[in-house]
Amino acid sequence: MELKVDEQLLRSVLGVLPEFVVVVDRGRSIRFVSRVAPEYDPADFLGKSAEETLFLESRDVLRQALDLVFESGEAQSYEVEALLPDGTVAWYHGEAKPLVESGEVVGAVIRVDDITELKDVQEELAQIRRLLPMCAWCGRIQTEDGSWEGISAYLKRVEGTDVSHGLCPECERGQLEQAGGT
Repeated sequence: MELKVDEQLLRSVLGVLPEFVVVVDRGRSIRFVSRVAPEYDPADFLGKSAEETLFLESRDVLRQALDLVFESGEAQSYEVEALLPDGTVAWYHGEAKPLVESGEVVGAVIRVDDITELKDVQEELAQIRRLLPMCAWCGRIQTEDGSWEGISAYLKRVEGTDVSHGLCPECERGQLEQAGGT
């Protein structure tokens, strides 16, 4: 028995993969898409420009990647964001590879991974890194190696900032009250 590979079989096989597979011609029209985000119908993408599916800011990224694939015949990777029908933003990592027939690049096959969760985790980590661990009692800062140093020394070392000292009006009143003054 001979195995026939038609579009339906190809779509079924590629549909079980976690990534999307998109084929575009040199005019950047989508000729095949294995599957899309659950909110969409793959048929809605056929014939559309690949760039149309992205935010305006991301269209140039994909356009440049495809230009390089078509000009150089070399694979290109990129990251873009797209707006989903529910108004949320999704992030995608794509790798476009040349589709060659008779020695000529006639299109590109793009493997697309949804990296939205990865981007969310990266943002959370960036926020955590922006937190400055400070002792609630003495005000010293915990350094990268786990030791503690005064805030003045920390700011000088990390930011190159010198600190001058003074008293805010509230602390000045507190000092005067402690000293028995008015």
